[in-house]
Amino acid sequence: MHQKYHRLSCRKAVALKRRCLSVWMVGLLVCFAWLHHLRAQAPIEPLMDGFANQDEIWDFAYDTNNDLLFISGAFQFSANGVDLRGLAYYDGVALQAVPGLIDSCQGPCETVVGLHWFQDTLWISRAYDDGTYGITRLSGTPGNWSVLHDSNVTNARIEDFTTYRGEIYALGAFTQFLGLNTEKIARKTASGWVALPSIGLSSIPGAHFHCGHEFNDELYIGGDFSAGNYQSIAKWNGTAFSPIGNGLTGSVSWVNDFATYKGQLYVGGGFYDSDGNPGNNVVVLQNGVMQPLGLGLTYLQNAHGFSEVSGMEVLNNRLYVSGAFHFANRLPASRIAYYDGVRWCAPSNDTLARPLGDMAVYQGDIIVDTQGWYYRNTDTLKGIAKLDLTPPAACGTMVSVSELGSTHGIRLFPQPAQDQFFLEDLAKGSLVQVYDLTGRQVRSWIAEDAAQGFSLQGLQTGVYLIRVPSVNYSSKLVKKSW
Repeated sequence: MHQKYHRLSCRKAVALKRRCLSVWMVGLLVCFAWLHHLRAQAPIEPLMDGFANQDEIWDFAYDTNNDLLFISGAFQFSANGVDLRGLAYYDGVALQAVPGLIDSCQGPCETVVGLHWFQDTLWISRAYDDGTYGITRLSGTPGNWSVLHDSNVTNARIEDFTTYRGEIYALGAFTQFLGLNTEKIARKTASGWVALPSIGLSSIPGAHFHCGHEFNDELYIGGDFSAGNYQSIAKWNGTAFSPIGNGLTGSVSWVNDFATYKGQLYVGGGFYDSDGNPGNNVVVLQNGVMQPLGLGLTYLQNAHGFSEVSGMEVLNNRLYVSGAFHFANRLPASRIAYYDGVRWCAPSNDTLARPLGDMAVYQGDIIVDTQGWYYRNTDTLKGIAKLDLTPPAACGTMVSVSELGSTHGIRLFPQPAQDQFFLEDLAKGSLVQVYDLTGRQVRSWIAEDAAQGFSLQGLQTGVYLIRVPSVNYSSKLVKKSW
C-alpha cells in the first residue's frame, strides 16, 4: 500500500539561473554550459493541463480501492469543465473533483493540507479561511462518495496523518485537539482521540511535526522542532518518546520525509554536515545511528536559499528524491535524483529553475509537484509533472553506506572539532588518514596508542573524511574555527 507521510516545506528558493549569476565568472560560464547541455533532453513531462499558476500542491495519497491518486493543496480553478477546490483526484486520464466536498466561495477560501489513505478511508486535514481547522473522512467510489466532517478540531494546522500499529495519528502544530491538551500529535483509538506525552514543545513558537513513518515497530516522527536532544527527529514506541542520538541540529534544520528502502530507514529534509550533522539533506539510519550517503544532496557553490529534500519514494528498486539541490554526491542532478543502494544517479537531464516539491508513485510512474509553472522552450509544466523513466540515467560513484557506517568500535570525538580530534579503541600501528571533499589526502599518521589525539592545525574549516583502512573505518569530521 502506498502511504505518503511528507509535509512540504513552504520555503521558496531563487531561480537556478539567478543562482548562477552569483558564482564567479569562471563558474558562471561553466554553469551556463552545463544548463545548455542538460536541456538536450527533458524527461520531466507535463501531466494533463495541470493547475493554475501560483496554485500550491501540499500532499498526495493513493486510493488503493479505486486506483486513484488524490492531490491536496491551495487551489481553486476549473479544468475540463470541472470545478476543483483544494482537493482533486487523478484517474490516469484527467483531474476530477469530489462534488460537494468543499463549498463554493469567492477566492482561495480553504487549503486542504494533509492526506492519508487508511482502512478504506481518505483522511483529510483542512485549514479554513476563518482560522479554524478540521478533519474530513472520505470513502466510497467516484459518483458515490461518503463524506464525514469534523470541524473546529484543533487550534493550529494538522500537517499530516500517519499510522502505527493499526491506529491513525494526527501530526501538526497544534496544542489543542478536540479539547485535549496535546503536543503536536494525537492518536485515534477505538474509544476516541488521546494525547501523547510531552517532549517540551508546547511553549516553543513555530515547532511542529511534519511527517511520520512506521519502521521496525517504532513510529519515527520528523519536523521542525528543538527541545533538548529532540532535534527535528524523534521516535515513539507506543509508550514513550526517545531521541535519535543528538538529532539533526543547526540554525536551519528540519525533516520532511521518511522512506523504507532495502530494509533500512532513510531520512530526508533540510540539514547540513557543516552544522555537525552526519550528512547533507539525506541520511540512512543504521543500528540507531544516522549515516551519510556520500556527500548527500547539495547546492551550487554560492547559491542562495536552502537546499533540501522535499519528498522520497521507492520505485523499481530505487530510492527517488526530489527537492532543492543541484548535485547528488558531486553528480549534477537538477532537483531530482535516485539512489540505488551504492551510488547516486540523475534520471533527468532537464534543468528546472525552481525546487521540486512532493512526489508520489502512481501506476508505475513518478508524479511530482513542480511548485508552480515552468516555462520551457516547447511546453509548460503547470504545477504537476511526470518523470520519464525510459532515458538512461547518468550515475556517479560513491563509497557504499556499509563502509561509511563501519565503526569497528572506534570512537571519534569531538564533533565538530577545532584544532584536534581524538580516536579511541585504535590498534597500535594503525594508519590514520584525513581526506578533504575532493578526495585528496591531507594528513596521515601511524597510531602509537589505542587512544590518541591528532592535530587539525593548518587545515581550513570544513568537512573531512577520517579513515582507518586496516579496519575499513570511515567517518566524517567537521572542523570549525569558533
